[in-house]
Amino acid sequence: MTETDVVVSVVIPNYNGKEFINVCLDSIARQTYRSFETIVIDDASHDDSCKFIGSHYPWVHLIRLERNAGFCHAVNTGIAGAQGDYIALINNDVELDSDWLTVMLAAAGALPDTFGISSKVLNYYERAMIDDAGDVYTREGRAFKRWNGLPDAWFNAEREEIFSPAGAASLISKAALNTVGYWDERFIAYLDDVDIGFRARLMGYKNYYEPRAVAYHMVSRTYGKKTVFMGALVLRNNLAVIIKNMPFPLMAALFPWLMIGHLKTLKYTFSTGGVRAVLQGYGMFLRMIPHLLTTRQSIKRKTAITVKALKRAIFKKYDYKTGKYVAYV
Repeated sequence: MTETDVVVSVVIPNYNGKEFINVCLDSIARQTYRSFETIVIDDASHDDSCKFIGSHYPWVHLIRLERNAGFCHAVNTGIAGAQGDYIALINNDVELDSDWLTVMLAAAGALPDTFGISSKVLNYYERAMIDDAGDVYTREGRAFKRWNGLPDAWFNAEREEIFSPAGAASLISKAALNTVGYWDERFIAYLDDVDIGFRARLMGYKNYYEPRAVAYHMVSRTYGKKTVFMGALVLRNNLAVIIKNMPFPLMAALFPWLMIGHLKTLKYTFSTGGVRAVLQGYGMFLRMIPHLLTTRQSIKRKTAITVKALKRAIFKKYDYKTGKYVAYV
């Protein structure tokens, strides 16, 4: 396959994935759609991932990073060298159905206003249960993996609009990405997909869920352990998404709800890493403010939708136990 034949660049960030990345790469090799390249960005693994990939998957373009810089930097590194018109962003612990690329590209062709499309992601170990169906964003300024942990049978199989595409298995338009900008590497990981999806919405793009494309996620095999740093990142990044992207009129209208949401995020962060995680999260946020305000101005200059239109994409309520929601109209 020559570079001119490449329609999709499959980008896979990897960190210590030697034990399971074979499942991911084998599923990519089985794709019925063939005009793609595969790029694995190894984020300074110390488990011989690179040696394993190099010896078993010579068709993979392997990029080795010298230092561990986080998910966002790995993704951007892969995109920077990608030749395709679309970026298929796949976690290293995800298995794809053999027609995944075929179905996702058909959806992209039918949705010209699209930035990103999320596929249906089922739990690898409990395949009747959903792991992810795109991102939900609420008036509390909190994001959720839609339908996470709920039975697949509860929900319909229709393509529909979502707030932002999830990072586990999604397809991104490279042309739209060049307008919206790449992943914000200051986020490192967590809520980075909500940030870029929010930006895309502000710039006039939409995001969709395509249930006919199915993937299976091993659920946090790479970043499964809760740590102080993880809790701090969630707290910092939750605030960062709001300050960086939310228009001031909407922020003012939702202020009481945003405060309630922040208290809930604080509770989560404390449960993850205690007082240390909370203090670290606030400290990281304060250091990030100059960057957020600068990028906010850049986003504002490109904003192409009204506050009212943005508000319709945000839920008043989302019940993660049932998957039911109340939307603004």
